[in-house]
Amino acid sequence: MDDRPRSLRAMLAEAKDSSELMIDLAYAAVFFNDPGMATEVGELEERMNDLVQDMREVCVLAVRRPAEAEGMASVLQVISAIEGIANASVDITRLVTHRLRIPDELIADLSNAEEVSHRVWVREGSHMAHPAAQGPGAPGAVRDEGGGDPP
Repeated sequence: MDDRPRSLRAMLAEAKDSSELMIDLAYAAVFFNDPGMATEVGELEERMNDLVQDMREVCVLAVRRPAEAEGMASVLQVISAIEGIANASVDITRLVTHRLRIPDELIADLSNAEEVSHRVWVREGSHMAHPAAQGPGAPGAVRDEGGGDPP
């Protein structure tokens, strides 16, 4: 059963949230040189590709008259922009996945950005490790399955 939202409004909201998360995770992957975060961006991109396709299909099916086409063309432009953000996020993670390095001085400058992502280790058994804690508010949490100290 498909658990993705079916209304265009809900799908646009999900795509916006996902693209924002992807760009944050991509920069965090570079900042922390974390292949796991880079992999998460790739997984989010796969879901985003499906969502973008679904939104395009809804747009095509929603237009019944030529007068509606102009408005829907604008929505399709927004969908393409969201897709571009997702693709750019994957491009950013290639710095990590292809083991390319940027100068440490530039990495330090990332910490001066207005918004910086931080890594949080959650031990199994913590109330934060509960699956309900995952979602838009805590998608980048890394679980410590072994109970030991984070690497």
